[in-house]
Amino acid sequence: MSTRHQENDIRRQASETQEEEVTGSAAHPSMVEETRLDEDTEGRSGQMVNSARRREIVEHSLNNLPWGVGPERRLRALKLARQAVIDCGPTANELLVMKAANEAAEEVAIEHMRRERNEKWVSAAVWFLPFGATDDDQVEAKKAASAVLDNLPIDTPGYELEGRVRESLKVLIKEVKRRQRKKALLTSGLSHVDGVLRGLFQDDLISVDERWDSALRRHLEAAVLRQLEDELAGDESDDELQAIVESVVEDELGIEQTSGNENDDYGELE
Repeated sequence: MSTRHQENDIRRQASETQEEEVTGSAAHPSMVEETRLDEDTEGRSGQMVNSARRREIVEHSLNNLPWGVGPERRLRALKLARQAVIDCGPTANELLVMKAANEAAEEVAIEHMRRERNEKWVSAAVWFLPFGATDDDQVEAKKAASAVLDNLPIDTPGYELEGRVRESLKVLIKEVKRRQRKKALLTSGLSHVDGVLRGLFQDDLISVDERWDSALRRHLEAAVLRQLEDELAGDESDDELQAIVESVVEDELGIEQTSGNENDDYGELE
């Protein structure tokens, strides 16, 4: 064999060995991925989609990201778009490659827009609560709003978003109002104690000392408050509240019946 033939054999063997190191089954995944991205391929349309053009397509897909997307999300979009281009395979034409890259970047864009939208409406949810809502109520409102927003499409109009958030807060709002009503009833109930004592004195059921005894009044108010806190649901009427206060005061003073109860009897007879 001539020297020229030997040199040609050596070159061919070296070339085959280098190709096996890059594309062989034992090659590192990143090396295979880089080779697949960089290789020149001819698409089904006959248009060449070379490595430089593929990189341009990946970089261009990032232009679809909305303003405010941070570095971490941009990097994630870049990785997704790059992988999408690789997954297209060597036979995909340029249009298919562009479509895959743009859809991959759009996934990150939607995530960002959804997060921005949800944060806005979750913050607004606390303003839909009635006056007197506690910090715990606000936390619950944000949780309820977040849960419903997570399931709504990104293109949901604002009026529907507000309606769904308000709907998710109905039970909480009802509970807040009930607590506020109960608080108002407790205050009103204590103010009824003096009126009950006055009525009992006018009916000669208590003495003048009992009528003006401040220590006795404080005792009666404490008893009324305990009873109301245990018994009130928050939806009682003023007449029902008055009846509870009268009952507590009478029990504490050892009085069996008052004119208020007699009036109720007369009402039934009528």
